[in-house]
Amino acid sequence: MVALSGWMLTTLLVVLIVMGLNLLIGLYKGIATGSLSIAKMPNFLLGILHYVAPLLILAQLTTLDPTGILVMIGYYVGGIAVVLKYLGDIKNKLVK
Repeated sequence: MVALSGWMLTTLLVVLIVMGLNLLIGLYKGIATGSLSIAKMPNFLLGILHYVAPLLILAQLTTLDPTGILVMIGYYVGGIAVVLKYLGDIKNKLVK
């Protein structure tokens, strides 16, 4: 069981919201251009597997960290990196 603190939960929710926005914008663009393909759905699921699951693993490892802050720094840096990656993807989709 993963116990998330307030800021860790907020970080995870922001990551999931940005991932969802990326998916919705991709679906809208696909419908608008007539090139909607169900083959894009595994990319969303792979994003959860590649980005959210490691964050949850880091959240679980916070109990093993003797300093109490090193793993949390990694968690927040990872969360910010994922948000920036998806914001860049959203920007690229909106510019096209």
